[in-house]
Amino acid sequence: MSTLCEHCEIPLNATGEPKVGRPQKYCSTACRQAAHRQRKNTPRTAAPAPASLTGPAAHPAHPAALPRGPPPRPRARPRLPG
Repeated sequence: MSTLCEHCEIPLNATGEPKVGRPQKYCSTACRQAAHRQRKNTPRTAAPAPASLTGPAAHPAHPAALPRGPPPRPRARPRLPG
């Protein structure tokens, strides 16, 4: 199985030896830098918000967003000598 460079699509060196670490994405440092510059200069498109952040529970005042369980007990006030 031969993988391709993500920038220039040239086959990467595939030796039979197992490699340690992350799999190689680029054939050279020059391709890695060119891909970075291309990503940096490309305008981003807005990604849709995940459903977990758009529902009514995402609002902090919504009852579903409030913590469940009994309310915390009030702290006892220290008695003053007197």
